[in-house]
Amino acid sequence: MFMIIIFIVLALYLAANYFVALQFATMFPSFALLSYSIVALLTLTTLATMLVRTKSVGAFIGKLGNYWMGLGLLAFVIFAISKLLPFPSFYIALSLTLLLFGYGVWHAKQIKLTNYEVTLSAPTAIKHAVLINDVHLGYIIDDKHFAKIVARVNALEPDVVLIAGDLFDSNFAAIKQPDKIAALLNTITAPSFLIWGNHDAGDTFDAMRAFIATTKVTLLEDEVTIINGLQLVGRKDIHPIGQQGLPRAPMPALQAMPTIVLDHQPSTIDDYHDVDLIVSGHTHKGQLFPFGLITKKLFTVDYGYKRLPSGVQVVVSSGVGFWGPPMRIGTKSEIVSLKLQ
Repeated sequence: MFMIIIFIVLALYLAANYFVALQFATMFPSFALLSYSIVALLTLTTLATMLVRTKSVGAFIGKLGNYWMGLGLLAFVIFAISKLLPFPSFYIALSLTLLLFGYGVWHAKQIKLTNYEVTLSAPTAIKHAVLINDVHLGYIIDDKHFAKIVARVNALEPDVVLIAGDLFDSNFAAIKQPDKIAALLNTITAPSFLIWGNHDAGDTFDAMRAFIATTKVTLLEDEVTIINGLQLVGRKDIHPIGQQGLPRAPMPALQAMPTIVLDHQPSTIDDYHDVDLIVSGHTHKGQLFPFGLITKKLFTVDYGYKRLPSGVQVVVSSGVGFWGPPMRIGTKSEIVSLKLQ
């Protein structure tokens, strides 16, 4: 069944790229072969970037593949819509595609701060937590951009940092300078705790795990830890993309004290009771409009803060990075500040 879904998605993606090439070939028939050839080559870079999971395809190919995924799909949508107009609209569609693409790429790199106040069941020495998630280190999010994220986190002077999954982008080999990433993780001034997301998995998972062991970040794999009167529960991802070591274990036993659960996918929030807060990511809030309408239908909480009928509080972040197309339209890249009362 999984292979059937992959085949359908691949077929649709190839059809979308053919449609884009067709628009240029039709508009400039003298350059039809060139149009098809360029789009075919760009499509191959995207497929190589997405499908090669055990080694790097090279920084240039990796970046080009991700950028074309965004530009190509955006062009497909806008050119398809333009066909509904009662007048020639090629140049309108092309201009709108380039403008939205440029905005989306720029906007994705702008890191915003989102603040929430959370009420705990009892006082603790931890008054301020910072949440980051969905960094997706790889071809696009490199040590230079990660340095900006770490600097913003440290500037907030939190008591604890929660990294709620998808630190990696499925392929550890895509990280050009992992030693610099490790050094940056070690400069986070507050105690830091990490859980695995669905992209922290696959053929290079063992390398990811070994890498984290070289840093001062504490990995929680279905484990509980207590820091200054606050109980943290770190859960493995419920649906990892590939192997992630041992399967997700049952919920560990908890003490009766203020508790925060880190679980990457918010599809599990109804499984938790007698905890104060669940923090998640995964959804990216759709990342690109209108996909946020889909995540809103799929998840009880796809973004933001909510207190469930059970009294459990939930915070779902749109993430500080992005997956695939290095773009955000209608969403934001964010760091979340949690004031614990």
